[in-house]
Amino acid sequence: MRSSEKERGELSIGDLAAEYGLAPHVLRHWEEVGVLIPARRQGGRRRYTEEHRCRVEVVLRAQRAGMSLARIREVLDNPDPAERRAILTAHLADLEERMTLLCEAREIVEQEMVCRHEQP
Repeated sequence: MRSSEKERGELSIGDLAAEYGLAPHVLRHWEEVGVLIPARRQGGRRRYTEEHRCRVEVVLRAQRAGMSLARIREVLDNPDPAERRAILTAHLADLEERMTLLCEAREIVEQEMVCRHEQP
């Protein structure tokens, strides 16, 4: 990284990806699907700023919450707080449904583990 880029806090795609333990192609894909705002290009190369870092952190956090890239884009690109809240409320309902199904699955497995009709 050149000193002028370092002074501005700019990163290459490789540097930004490495900072978060990602492969550069992940960031390119995020740009393609509209989750990551396209980076400024200098000499044909992407340059990322602090704003991009923040966006990557938000995307990673949303993914950990089980959100798809499409839903993440929908939330990030929506300027209406009420609509963003509605999207998040719908996601929460989806999570609760999945949690219910997982709890039921766990109970089935636990019951099978203590089943008295085991075969030798």
